[in-house]
Amino acid sequence: MTWNQSKMALESMIIICVWLPIYFIGFFANIFVCLTILEHFKFRSSLYRLIFSSAASDALGDACILAYLGMTLLLSYLDHSLLWPVGNIMCKVFGLFIFATYFISIFTLTFLSIDRYYSVVKLRKPTLSTNWRTTNVAFITWIGGFILAAPFYWIYHLPKKPSRYCDFGLISTLWGRFYAALLLIVIILIPFIIIIYCYTRVAKKIYAVNPTSSLNHSHRLPRGYKGAIQMIMAVTASSTSAGNNYNDN
Repeated sequence: MTWNQSKMALESMIIICVWLPIYFIGFFANIFVCLTILEHFKFRSSLYRLIFSSAASDALGDACILAYLGMTLLLSYLDHSLLWPVGNIMCKVFGLFIFATYFISIFTLTFLSIDRYYSVVKLRKPTLSTNWRTTNVAFITWIGGFILAAPFYWIYHLPKKPSRYCDFGLISTLWGRFYAALLLIVIILIPFIIIIYCYTRVAKKIYAVNPTSSLNHSHRLPRGYKGAIQMIMAVTASSTSAGNNYNDN
């Protein structure tokens, strides 16, 4: 192994070691969110059903990433005598689930931003006001996420048999680049524009409302609403950032 190869291997190992505890914490945090919503009756509203769906998809994605990164660290950097232990099919499944769950989260956060926009800015009944609507939206996000991520089942593969690592080198092919460009538009640009627009309008509305103003009571935001919206905005920003950082790496 040359000096450059050794340097790249060391850098990759450091990156993996940094991301492993982050996704480890994220996995248990999302499990905690799911258990909290299931345990407390007050969190079983239509909105929290969608948050539960997002947390469940994030937990599933974190579990897959932890397994994938853990095996990559073990096989590629710690023990060169070992081979990829779970076969080509599981290599493909890892790729499919990692990206499908990320897409589900992005779709869910986009729906949430639209719902808050209509609820706060337009002062209308929230679009996710019923359990039936929320269940349908959650179903659409899961189906849409897996359909859009389906090409990763073919992109991820074992480059040779036997192999020590699961590779996604097929993304560099012509159709792989076309697919990556499509994801850039559908998963990053469009949701980013929608989320930024919706929450910018929501933020302006929140800070424009003065409890002592002449607005009648029906136009004022309920107590605690500012904090709830700010929390959703923070979760949206952190989730989008974490997902994009993982995809870049």
